[in-house]
Amino acid sequence: MKKIFLLLSAFLFAGPNLFAQWYIHNPIPQNKQLNSVCFADANTGFAVGDDGTILKTTNGGKEWTNQTSEIPFYWLSSVCVTDTNTAYAIGGYMLGFMQYGIILKTTNGGTDWTYQTSGTFYHWLSSVYFTDKNTGYAVGSFGIMLKTTDGGKTWDNQYSGTNLPLNSVYFVNANIGYAVGGIADGINNQQIIINTTDGGSTWSTQYSSTTYMLNAVCFTDKNNGYAVGGYYHYNDSLYVLGFILKTTNGGNTWDTILCGTTNWLTSVYFTNANTGYAVGKSGTIINTDDAGKTWTSQSCGISENLNSVFFTNNETGCAVGQKGTILKTTGGNMLQGMKEYLQTRKLHTDLLVSPNPANEKISIESSEQGMYLNGNILVYGMNGQEMIRQQANGSKLEINVCFLPKGLYSIKMMNHGKAFYGKFIKE
Repeated sequence: MKKIFLLLSAFLFAGPNLFAQWYIHNPIPQNKQLNSVCFADANTGFAVGDDGTILKTTNGGKEWTNQTSEIPFYWLSSVCVTDTNTAYAIGGYMLGFMQYGIILKTTNGGTDWTYQTSGTFYHWLSSVYFTDKNTGYAVGSFGIMLKTTDGGKTWDNQYSGTNLPLNSVYFVNANIGYAVGGIADGINNQQIIINTTDGGSTWSTQYSSTTYMLNAVCFTDKNNGYAVGGYYHYNDSLYVLGFILKTTNGGNTWDTILCGTTNWLTSVYFTNANTGYAVGKSGTIINTDDAGKTWTSQSCGISENLNSVFFTNNETGCAVGQKGTILKTTGGNMLQGMKEYLQTRKLHTDLLVSPNPANEKISIESSEQGMYLNGNILVYGMNGQEMIRQQANGSKLEINVCFLPKGLYSIKMMNHGKAFYGKFIKE
């Protein structure tokens, strides 16, 4: 029982990083790095990663199943889902000192995956994007750019105009698309943005620099887009920094945005014109609600690197990364996310709170029958700040919480040197 008390205490009083909008939801006991996640709808999605790992969910990420046996000699970098049955996974494998690109496709919801003829000898593939069920693009090392117009049966090499690695490709519509990439080794940092306005027939360099490397690109419409990445900087010692670029004129100019993190950023996704998310190294999650003007941290309390983020609607998203990590948020809606978290974990509490969630008042009593409350009742906010202090002396205590902001709150009672804990959500 003492261990349970300690665990609950750590959960309730760990500070703002733990009480974020994201929570861990990876019930599969596998430790392979996940590199990409994509959903067909609110329920059906795929995640891919190292050693040929392919996972599938049919209930919005609550449960994941392995789709293939692990194949140790190839790695999957990106997945794109065109409908509940059809998905593409790309990546590469090493044979001796040579690397080769691969493209896999399923047409039966992941039961079977078949190799597509890509012709990508000596090229590793990094990102795949489909504009419709037939037309798709794949990019990778040495500026490789592939296009299919027949659902992956054949892939044609497009001239990208660069030899730099391309890490991400995104299309606004059937004609307008962007690809970003570069290298960053602390000595020869380079970044590049290329775009097409004719469905990939021609590509031109839109932006280049010798400072950063870009890992992902996303547009909310034909004018407004974002690219995220990072760079190594040597100044007596090595620094790794993250950054965000934004355009409001279709990529004619790109401006650097202060995003509030020094961690390398790997993926970006916008749910609408104003709301977006970016993830990166060391469990970094940042969010904007004002079209990228300001970004705030939504750290989930983990240190594993995050490689990809995807939202199925304005409210629900998943992020995947190192050691098989899968995170979920209900629209960045912390209240709903924490409800699901607490329900699934079924944590033991000493103090029972009702109603829970609450709007105006809460009633507190002990979970042990016949036990009286005797001592100071302390209510803490998500940042660990004490919000309410009230003396208890009886079997039940009523507290007015109408003035508290919406959020998750923890309760602590000290009685003769012993701590008792509880929790509630203010709606």
